[in-house]
Amino acid sequence: MNAQWPNGIASSDSLQTRSNRDKSMPGRPAHAFTLVELLVVISIIATLAGLVVGLAPTVGERMRESRIRAELAELQFAIESYKAKFGIYPPDNGSYINGTQAERDTENRSGLSPLYYELSGVFVDNANGVFLTADTKQSLSPMDIQKYFGRDGFVNAALLNRRRQFTHRLNDRQHAGISRTSDGGGLEVLAVGFITDSTSKRGSGFSWPTDAKTLAQYPAPIPANPGLNPWHYVSTSPVHNPGGYDLWAEYFVRGERRILANWKQ
Repeated sequence: MNAQWPNGIASSDSLQTRSNRDKSMPGRPAHAFTLVELLVVISIIATLAGLVVGLAPTVGERMRESRIRAELAELQFAIESYKAKFGIYPPDNGSYINGTQAERDTENRSGLSPLYYELSGVFVDNANGVFLTADTKQSLSPMDIQKYFGRDGFVNAALLNRRRQFTHRLNDRQHAGISRTSDGGGLEVLAVGFITDSTSKRGSGFSWPTDAKTLAQYPAPIPANPGLNPWHYVSTSPVHNPGGYDLWAEYFVRGERRILANWKQ
């Protein structure tokens, strides 16, 4: 039995026992957060979240730029390998230089070039007088080539199983189709940041904006497919790399057009 002090006051031993019991009781924390402390924690979390959200667009822009730079480097490697094999740079769209002003106003010929076919190579079908692609099995006649590329044929063309492919370092789906409205056939060009899934192509990864305001200032490079964003290539009298070739990609960041090129890296 605990000793009692006068007026019913418990002894110090009894008080200590009660204090220990109170500390061990559940639901009575030793220290609870005050309202001020909770507000401070919430404000810190909100600040960090704001920083993350603010940095997200910048991170996305840098990833996009890095991807385009990687593709640019791969294309340059393929083009230089082509030059080492054939002694010339891949031909561009001859009508870009020789075409009429109306053609230049209607379509940006630097984006409609035979670069895809020259780097991937085509097969010669002498029996039918056409050129065949290896992957899409397209058939291009000399008339097609003259009409769309201002050329009579391809340099990198050979008999079956003898073509030279320079795009082995590239994703073989980094190209996009353009409908040949006159005959219903297809045409392929290299596209910037092309995105695909496991079954089919879904569209250009970094597509050309199709809103009226942007198109009024920056017309679509290929009117037949306004959203297609092609690689631009000029090897005939290039402006920036005399004796070589100009290769560039155009893309948009928050409405601003940007250019990554082999003359400004």
